[in-house]
Amino acid sequence: MLGPVFDILLGGMLAYGAAALAAAGLLRARLIPPQSAPEPAIDGLRGALALAVLVHHFAIWQQVARTGAPWGPLPSLVLNNLGAGGVGLFFMVTGYVFYPRILRGLRALDLPTLYLTRLFRIYPALVVSVLLVLALVAGRHGLAGAGSLGHELGALLHWLTCRGTPPLLGDAGAGQINAFVLWSLWYEGLFYLFVVPLCAAAMDAVRGRLPSWAVPAALLLGALLLRPLLKGALPIVAYLPLFAVGMLAHEAAQRERLAARLRGRAAALAGLGALALALATQAVPGKPVALALYGAFFLCAACGNGFGVLRSGAAQALGACSYGLYLLHGLVLSLLFVDLTALTGRVGTAWLPLLIPVAAVATTLLAAVVHRQVEMPGIRAGRALTRIRIPRLARLPARAA
Repeated sequence: MLGPVFDILLGGMLAYGAAALAAAGLLRARLIPPQSAPEPAIDGLRGALALAVLVHHFAIWQQVARTGAPWGPLPSLVLNNLGAGGVGLFFMVTGYVFYPRILRGLRALDLPTLYLTRLFRIYPALVVSVLLVLALVAGRHGLAGAGSLGHELGALLHWLTCRGTPPLLGDAGAGQINAFVLWSLWYEGLFYLFVVPLCAAAMDAVRGRLPSWAVPAALLLGALLLRPLLKGALPIVAYLPLFAVGMLAHEAAQRERLAARLRGRAAALAGLGALALALATQAVPGKPVALALYGAFFLCAACGNGFGVLRSGAAQALGACSYGLYLLHGLVLSLLFVDLTALTGRVGTAWLPLLIPVAAVATTLLAAVVHRQVEMPGIRAGRALTRIRIPRLARLPARAA
């Protein structure tokens, strides 16, 4: 065809179209609830980012299956950045979405509610994804390689806390089944536990003295300065600038004259150009030049620019399923390249990227089921539990409530 990198990128574009069509069909069939997102471009971006990560991992699987290379970075920077850049933009989305809570300050921040709703938002689908990995390992290898009950429970605990993906039931490659995606959830968790309350406290401290944007700006500059010193001892420092850029994008989105300009066609072209330049030239999304380029693209989306696709109903449906897309695409790819190798092995390497749309549609269908049957009940349960107040907590002032 046209070259391995271009073929995979073309397969990725076809995959987005196929997944969007599948999501639109699910939306019409009401298998995905209609979306009324207050930030449609951001929600649409989530689905696109999850599919970008899928394409990145498909490229790694193709390298593993066809060259015998171990799981690892790709020779193409662009294909690597579909993963690294995609996750970096996910972190910007997180900073953007949670910045309104930070703006209200620590006194108004209900931490028990925040943590409870996050727990029930994240863990139901996470538990299902880990159990599916466990079932696939057992189906492939049985229980002969399993360690003691305590050993296996310890391994599962590592998976469920997102601290690592050690062997399950003796399968050293179990982490490859979910494409090692859980690492990012660990840093998301640290963001909720520490960054949100600390930034909210800082917002209280500067209120009336400095503009609110001073808090994320200080986080950005401080993290960039400390990164060379602390990234080994405190790895989250490498990702703090990405969260901070998301917060600053929220500040920009509140300035309507600026936001209106960034919703225009010229801004869309500039944002897409910045994204393309970042993907082609920047190896680490959290460094200054990469932050500027990815940030320029994200700023347009934060201000409501849908780039012609992100605000559509299909994009919103993909966004609703984006967490499942992220968690579950590794399982689909593993099935494709391991369990269905008798079929995929017959496809020439040059034509293998045509399977990316197949993987994207299969993952979309699976993610839609998990969203409807697992994620949404979990979200409702979390919200219901926040209405049940322990009397002692109810009597505490807002700072501790």
